[in-house]
Amino acid sequence: MTVRDRYHPKFIESFNKRFDNGELAVTEDAADYTMEIHTSKIYPGYNVGIVRHNAEIDATFTIYKTGEKDNVLFSGSYRDVQGNGAMGYDYNSGYRISECYAKLAKNIAKEFDKKVL
Repeated sequence: MTVRDRYHPKFIESFNKRFDNGELAVTEDAADYTMEIHTSKIYPGYNVGIVRHNAEIDATFTIYKTGEKDNVLFSGSYRDVQGNGAMGYDYNSGYRISECYAKLAKNIAKEFDKKVL
């Protein structure tokens, strides 16, 4: 399973469900605006049954009009965004990391809603 198969869909799903009325949506298709996410740290965490630690990522994001990468409209960075599964059933590191991207999407959507919309 690749990054595109696991992390992108989780981010998109989490971001889009924050805007139920469709006032904003993220897709992988071509659009008027582009959002880039740069992950600078991935810590997979662990779960060995009796002991566990959440996965963590550090990431920055930029939003710009497609084709105008030098003209950043909105940006931010997040440190130690943690992901874990429901009730500790997150034995797969890929699943824990995908939950980090879901949390990142939630944080970005919340910030965007507060500062832009």
